[in-house]
Amino acid sequence: MRRQIARQTLKVSRKLFRRTQVQHLSMIKSIQKKVYEFGCAANQADVATMYRGLSLTGPARDFSIVHQLFAGYYEEVEVALFERLAADSETIIDIGANIGLYSCVGAKELPENGRLIAFEPIPENVAYLRRNLLRNGHLEKVSVEAMAVGEHPGTVTMYLAEGIGHHSAAAENAVGWSTSTSIPMTSLDSYLSHHTIGRPDLIKIDAEGYDGFVLRGAQETLRLSPTLLVEYNPHALMNCGFQPDEFLDILFTHYEHVFLAHQLRVRSCTRQEVERLGTREGLGANLLATNDDGHRRIIKAADNARSNRG
Repeated sequence: MRRQIARQTLKVSRKLFRRTQVQHLSMIKSIQKKVYEFGCAANQADVATMYRGLSLTGPARDFSIVHQLFAGYYEEVEVALFERLAADSETIIDIGANIGLYSCVGAKELPENGRLIAFEPIPENVAYLRRNLLRNGHLEKVSVEAMAVGEHPGTVTMYLAEGIGHHSAAAENAVGWSTSTSIPMTSLDSYLSHHTIGRPDLIKIDAEGYDGFVLRGAQETLRLSPTLLVEYNPHALMNCGFQPDEFLDILFTHYEHVFLAHQLRVRSCTRQEVERLGTREGLGANLLATNDDGHRRIIKAADNARSNRG
């Protein structure tokens, strides 16, 4: 009963305050956290929940991703689109797989001979990632690579935050960090040159500000025009030592069609619109970039469907 009350309360809160500045107020976030703790018994280690037909487990202490999965609204637009795009793909790469939501969604939709490579650098997250893939019967379709992805092979220092979604190569991005660790790192171009997996059709990148270095180390891969779902957060990028202008240079040089996923909508956008978003709100957004006509139709159809629903 407590879990159901908490879940419904968080959903109602999301519906009331989405697309408003209220959702960013510290008081609202504090109340949401207390509701989540009430429903999930704060003294337990893990929380298991269902999301889009998947059984997912994460650390109960987390208030960056797990509470939104529990409430049923984590990255609603992006996950739904990724699901549709995965069904029209054969090879998927998930960079920053975390506890495995996108990897599980992608593996579920892949054809029988499809393959997914999941990169996740944080050992705790890797354990949950493998566990969730196994729980959903997708472990055999997924190659789990316990490493970071960046500009070139080597190592990178990762700062471990309070929330599992905030670990970062920049201490400024890792909210409440208390320790750091050195993690092995590859580049996408280097990895693909040493592994025979075929042309990637779909790549998701969520590296907490390190996303620009991932793109810089994927110049050969991007020439193959895989569809990208990538986080763009100018402040997080700069904290990692990467300029937002270079990020957008790479993206708009390689891709003809770029879409902005923001405020429960996905719509076509120009570079100038993306730049204004970062300047105006100081927040990030997810971008979809594609040169594939089939994938573009899927994205446009999803946008039209949401527009028609109001």
